[in-house]
This record gives sequence, structure tokens and C-alpha cells, in this order.
Amino acid sequence: FINGKKISSNGQVARRADESVPQYRVAYLAVDASATLEIVVHVSNYEHVRGGINRPIKIFLPAELMQKEMKRHLFVYVFLVGILMFVGFYHLVLYLASRNDPENLYLGLYSILSATGILFGSRELYSFYQPVTISWEFQYKLLLSLICLEMLTLLHFFRSIYPQVFSRIINRVFYSVFTLFIVILILSDSSVFLTIRPYAALFSLGLLIYIFYELLNATIKKLPYSRHFLLGFAIILTMFAIDLIAMNVRTESQYLMPIGNCIFMIFQATVLALKFSSSFREVETLSKDLQLSSMELDRKNVQLKEYGDKLEGIVQERTEALNNTLLEVSKAKDEAVQANNAKTDFLANISHELRTPMHGILGFAKLGLEKAAGTSRLKLISYFNQISQSGEKLFQLLNDLLDLSKLEAGHGDYEFQNHSLSR
Repeated sequence: FINGKKISSNGQVARRADESVPQYRVAYLAVDASATLEIVVHVSNYEHVRGGINRPIKIFLPAELMQKEMKRHLFVYVFLVGILMFVGFYHLVLYLASRNDPENLYLGLYSILSATGILFGSRELYSFYQPVTISWEFQYKLLLSLICLEMLTLLHFFRSIYPQVFSRIINRVFYSVFTLFIVILILSDSSVFLTIRPYAALFSLGLLIYIFYELLNATIKKLPYSRHFLLGFAIILTMFAIDLIAMNVRTESQYLMPIGNCIFMIFQATVLALKFSSSFREVETLSKDLQLSSMELDRKNVQLKEYGDKLEGIVQERTEALNNTLLEVSKAKDEAVQANNAKTDFLANISHELRTPMHGILGFAKLGLEKAAGTSRLKLISYFNQISQSGEKLFQLLNDLLDLSKLEAGHGDYEFQNHSLSR
């Protein structure tokens, strides 16, 4: 009420809690400031343990300052929502392109949750569209649930990057507590979750301090990009601490956590640019190595072709030599067969020649024995002469046969001479 006239209302004021209707919005009012103003505010805050007005009343003189203030708030929050939404969907696309980098998924979800929190948590921005169908209690539960989910996704993000420094036991403690907060928000009424809200805020601060501590450990261990994350996260931690103080002392300052998130995204963009730059350098190095390997492979192919041609020539020469050897072997085989046949013929003939003198020796010896008593001396001498001649002929044939065997065994030397076959 200004000068006794009702000019605006936010929800329904009542003496009883069941009749009071809270509403979540900021009202900008233009009044005539030329006269003295009597301002009366009726408040029935049964939802908060402290009660009273949540934020101080701001008076702009002149009134044009109010318009500038409205436009400034609208521009800042729309800008922050746009930046965070863009970064969030960009990282989700990166995750869909490469499922091996889960940190892109968590950072994308964190950015989208932060932007959604601005849409439902900024009273100045919320007052422009005022979805009256959404109750104050539901909207407040949604806002606090988004903050809890932001904390969880932020922890997931850093744990996926540096799993070697984040403790699994401590992580599970934070997961369990924040999950419990979300369940209480969903199932309880406004008096309960407004009571636990300070504890959830302090626990969120503890989580941020824990993440900062582990990032400091990662920096000491000189893990990749840990310095960039540490600097960016220090801004988030500082902004959250300032907002926590402002929330408890109810100052007129605006919440700085969304601005801290945007600054952190700038550091993340720097890290992403460094990763891309490192990947490009690695690709260039691999390309050069691949080019050198290709050149070396071409050189090896040329050498291999030369070796192949040389080997083909050697194989051809060896094949020709083998064919010649086979021809010589075949020729030698034919000669061996011919020699064997000649030997067979020779043995057949020599057996006949050996039998003839042997028959003469045996026949004349037997004849001499039978007629020795009644035969004259001249007849006996004739018989013995035949026996002697047959023995010499047999001895000559045996010598020839032995000489032939020595020649076959390689124990003798051939002496080639011309000889007349007609003799």
C-alpha cells in the first residue's frame, strides 16, 4: 500500500497459515514520487522459520533507474542462460560424438541444470513470464533439487577427469547425502525443506571445498590441465561462498553463482582448446610419421621388386640348371641301362666262353684217365696239350673278367687305343 492505496500484491496475505498463499516473483512498481510516500507492507510468511520479508524493498529515484535496472537484470540473466545452454548442448554433442569422454556428458548436464536453475531461481527473470499455474512450493522444491543435482554432476565431472585423486568412499558419502536431500524435498512440505535448506547449503559448500582440495592435489601431482581447472573452480567456490553469506544476512546483492559458472566455462573452453591443440599437434606428428613410413614403405617396395626380379632370374637360372641336370641324369641313366644291358650280354657270352675250355679240360682229363693204360704216349701228350691250352684260355678269360670288375669298381685306369675289330 502506498498512501493508503493498494498498488501490488504477491500471493495472498492472511492471519492463518492455511489461508496464506505464497508466491515467488519480483514486482517493479512505478509511483508518483513528487509527494511524500507512506509505504505499508502486509507480510504473512509462514513458510520460513524467520518469517518477514525475504528481500529489502528498493526505491529508485528517479523512476527511470527502475527501467534500467529491469533491463540490466533481464540482459544479464538471458545472457547467462544462453551461454550455459549453449555450452551444455555443445558438450552433449561432443559426448555423443565420442562416448570415451564421459566428462563431456557431466559438464553438459551441469551447464543445463545451472541454466534451468537461473530460469526458475531468478526472481527478476521469473517475474517476466510468471507461470501462475506453478505453485511456490513446487517451484522452490524444483530449485533446490536442481542445486543438489548440480553438485552431484559437478562431482561426477571432476571424478571422471581425475579418478586417481578422488576418494570413492567420500564420493559415496556425498552421493548418499544429496540423494537424501532430494528425497526429503520431494516428500516433505515447505516447513521441513526450508528447515534443512541451510544444512544442504553448508553441505554443498563442504563438497565444493572437497573438490577444491582434490584439484589442489592434482595440481601438485602435475596432472594434465589441473591448474586451469583449479583456477576456474576457485571462482565457483568464491561465488558460492559469497551467495551463501548473502542468503543468510539478506543483503541486496545478486546471486553470483551463475556468473561463476560462466567464468568456469571459459576456463573449460580453454582446456578444451588446449586439448584440441594437443590433438592437432599429435595428428600432425602422426601424419608426418605416416608420410615417412609411406616413403620408407615405397622404398622397401622398390627394393622388394628388385629382389623379386633378381630372385626370379636366380630361379630361372636354377631351373635351367636343374633341367640340364635332369637331362644329364636321364642321359646317364640311359647310358647306365645300356651298360647294364651290355654287361648282361657280356656275362651271357662269357659264361659260354668259360664253359667251352672247362668242358675241354674235363673231357680230355676223363679221356686220359680211361685210356691211360692202352693209349700210346703220343696220344697222352696230345690230350695233355688240349688240357693245357683249355686251361690257359680259361685263365685268360678269368683275368679279363677280373680286370673288368676292377674297372667297374674304379680301381683301374682306362687306356684307350685303336684296335682293329677284323683281326
